[in-house]
Amino acid sequence: MVRRRRSASTMRNTVRPFQRNDIGGFLDLLRRIGPHGHIRWPEHEEGLTSWFSTPRVDPESNLFVADYQGKLHGYSFAYPELNIGRAVLGVGVDRNFSVAALRIHLIERAVERARELQADSADVAVGAEDMSSRGAIAFAEFLPVNRMLVLISREPRLDAASRYPLPDGYSLRRASSTDAELLTSLQNATFEGSWGYSPNNVADVEARMKQKGAGPDRVFVTEDSDGGAVAFNWTSIEDRGQSRAGFIQMTGVLPAHRGMGLGIATVAAGVTDLAQEGVDSISLEVIESNVAARRTYSNLDFETQSVVDWYKKALT
Repeated sequence: MVRRRRSASTMRNTVRPFQRNDIGGFLDLLRRIGPHGHIRWPEHEEGLTSWFSTPRVDPESNLFVADYQGKLHGYSFAYPELNIGRAVLGVGVDRNFSVAALRIHLIERAVERARELQADSADVAVGAEDMSSRGAIAFAEFLPVNRMLVLISREPRLDAASRYPLPDGYSLRRASSTDAELLTSLQNATFEGSWGYSPNNVADVEARMKQKGAGPDRVFVTEDSDGGAVAFNWTSIEDRGQSRAGFIQMTGVLPAHRGMGLGIATVAAGVTDLAQEGVDSISLEVIESNVAARRTYSNLDFETQSVVDWYKKALT
């Protein structure tokens, strides 16, 4: 039997806006694609539905799917971070259905949406070994701007917190649902000026607190002797059938309190907590050039799992 090759024009015509009844097919598509890019998509419908309800996501406007004969084979997504003038793109194509013209068209559609959002630039992250995506974004005239490392601890240590205790005069507590304003201020002060950081508002933080496995009980706040918050570590847990995966979503120390061991102590508290919850692994992302953060995670037995390169396209 001779298989008919799908034409580029046919593939372009399959791309349409996401609809809410696409959730099941979209999850199936994500499983077929496997890990890719920067976005860690939820693996279950409850988590995906929760994330779709957070500010800025707006899947009916910002997410597009390639629907060929009733089955989804690819997607593109534009996540607005207009407070720093950019939209972050996500693109994925089923590896068994990988047509170069489709991948290029999906990227172009995401760029088009970024322009509609009036972003100054479009940024996209691609795995260092994903040659198909790298070729497509080169064709779309994206330029490299940064590199991230995906780190993993495959045997999280129960004794991490005892190995790296807080210095005298500092204490640790879990956050509560009333801490959204505090965490917003703490995050923004910690990451001010960092590459790619889009400052949060209280609504963003409140929405994240409501996501399954990432609530306020997953946030450790370090306070000084006056009760002022000076550092934090926000983790999450994802159930994957017979296993549980842990993630360090974000961690930071206020500039005036750095160099005293607060960073590693606060992260260690999160690592121990995740280990006690029975996770099989803990993952995170860190900028390759952030030597201090990499040293912290190395001391906590994290190692590089993969490399993700970031590219930018100016839109103005």
